[in-house]
Amino acid sequence: MLSIHLESVIFESEESILGDNEQAVYWYRKAAEQGHTGAQLSLGFCYYAGWGVPQDYALSASWYRKAAEQGHNYAKYHLAEMYYYGEDGVPQDYEQAVYWYSKVDEVDYSCPSI
Repeated sequence: MLSIHLESVIFESEESILGDNEQAVYWYRKAAEQGHTGAQLSLGFCYYAGWGVPQDYALSASWYRKAAEQGHNYAKYHLAEMYYYGEDGVPQDYEQAVYWYSKVDEVDYSCPSI
C-alpha cells in the first residue's frame, strides 16, 4: 500500500516534468480505496483543486471524511473548513464544522505531511 502512495507522490512532486496529474490521481485512488488515509486526503485535495480530475467539492468532502473517520487530523481540519465556509455541493453546516474542528488534535499546520 505504501509503495502505491509513494508512487503518486513522485508523480505529484515532479508535475512540471511529467505533467501527469491524472496518473497521480490513479495511484492516489488505488491507495485510498485500500484505506490509506494519506492517499484519501490527497485525493480530497485533487478533487478540491481540480488537479487531474474535474473539480468536485462533494467528492473532495467524501474523501476527506473517509480519512477523518480514520483519525487523520488534516482531513478533519479540511472537512471542518468545508462545512464552515460551505462549498458548491457541500452545504454550510456550522454544527458539522464544530464537530470536526473539535476532533482535530493539536497539530503544527505549517508543514503538512501526507
